[in-house]
Order: sequence, then C-alpha cells, then structure tokens
Amino acid sequence: MLLITGANGFVMSNLALYWLENDPGARVVLTDVWPLDDLMARFIALFRDPVVALTGDVTDPTWWSSCPALATATHIAHGAAVTPGVGDREKELAHATTTVNIMGTVNALECARGRPGLVRFLHVSTGSVYGDDGPDGPLPEDGWEQRSPRTLYAITKRAGELLAARYRQIFGVPVVTVRLASV
Repeated sequence: MLLITGANGFVMSNLALYWLENDPGARVVLTDVWPLDDLMARFIALFRDPVVALTGDVTDPTWWSSCPALATATHIAHGAAVTPGVGDREKELAHATTTVNIMGTVNALECARGRPGLVRFLHVSTGSVYGDDGPDGPLPEDGWEQRSPRTLYAITKRAGELLAARYRQIFGVPVVTVRLASV
C-alpha cells in the first residue's frame, strides 16, 4: 500500500494514477491538508475501492501517530510542500514554507523510522535546489549542486534532502530523493 502526502498536487496525484495502473492489486491512501477538490474526487471515483482519501497535516506529529494507513503502508511518497514563489507571496508564506517543508519532512521520516515492512520512502524535492545559476545543458551524472539556493522554497527543500539522507544513514530508513523540475 502506498501512502502519499500532498496528494492534491499534480505530481503526487499522477504518481497515484501510475501506481494504480501498473498494479491491479495496488492500494493508495491520499493525504493532504486540504480536502480533495472536485478534480481529485472524480479521479478517486475512477478507482473507488483501492483509493482512500484522508485529510491530515504533515506538520502535526499526532496526525502521523494516529494515521490508520501507516499500519499497512509498504511505501510512503512524501510530496507535501509549500511552494510560494518569490516576492510578497514568499514573505506571506515564510513560516508555512519552513514549517511544512522542513518539519513536515521530519515528521514523515520519524514516522517511517523503524517501521517494519516499509520498502521505500520517496522524498520529493525540486530542481530549485540548484539555484538560478545551474549548468547549461544536462546535469552531469555525478551531480552538480548550487551550494546556496536563494529562495525559502529551495532552501527548505535542500534541507529536507539532507535530513532524508541522514535518516537513511543513522536509522536505515529506505529513503530515496528525487528532484523534479519543470513539471
């Protein structure tokens, strides 16, 4: 069973679709801080039984500890994030961005830590961590990294990557991070 955070988003809803289309016996639990919108409700109606939608806040540790889906989750895809952009919106959402993107990730990792039967924890990050001055053309296979992302979104997503890597090292959480860009 796959538990997805940030399920109302484009990427995470498409991950759910991919998961369900590629395994007839698959089950998915979609979670988001907002109730599912009409588009997501129609999406779920296509699958009915193997999809459950829950409203939950990734920044609330008690939500994680009381989430019934965690008992059977073999995979967690953590995509919940605040993406404010820059300027006034970044200023308005500064606290929410840092809280969701960092503490939401910590709470998800804490929940995954030591969970028997967890096969994979997918941490969804962003190409924004490269900053504005990325290399021209494809990135080299061994990686290239802007050492100082400039926006709160990029900074917090990079912090989440580092946290995920450290949880893998010290707690054995089976985490991988993907950086999506130009979705």
